[in-house]
Amino acid sequence: MNRKAWIKIIEAIVAILLIVGVAITIISQGYVKIQDTSGKIYSVENSILRGIQLNNTIRNDILNENTLSAETKVNEKIPNYLDCELEVCQMDEFCEPENLPEKDIYTRSIIISANLDTYNPKQLRLFCWQK
Repeated sequence: MNRKAWIKIIEAIVAILLIVGVAITIISQGYVKIQDTSGKIYSVENSILRGIQLNNTIRNDILNENTLSAETKVNEKIPNYLDCELEVCQMDEFCEPENLPEKDIYTRSIIISANLDTYNPKQLRLFCWQK
């Protein structure tokens, strides 16, 4: 009789450990997915902004307050799982798009300050979110 009670206790402990192990595995995998997603989005944003920063034509357009080429560059490089919006503003301004969705927004910014002829610093801010 005493032996059956100990076996039941051991079975219950093993069942609890299995449930806890499965729960921990599920929770940790979900957390890793969140980390990977944000890192991936930030990497895309950095790549887009770096491309703008290194392109002299786009830099000149931005310094002359023509943002069409920068916006075109952003639209060409956005992966299909993201929506992004580019804002170009003065250095002393706080800028963000008017209608941001109620989602997690990932943002990166760069400064375009000058070329050989013009000093007119601008701030480029890229806002992205998952579709």
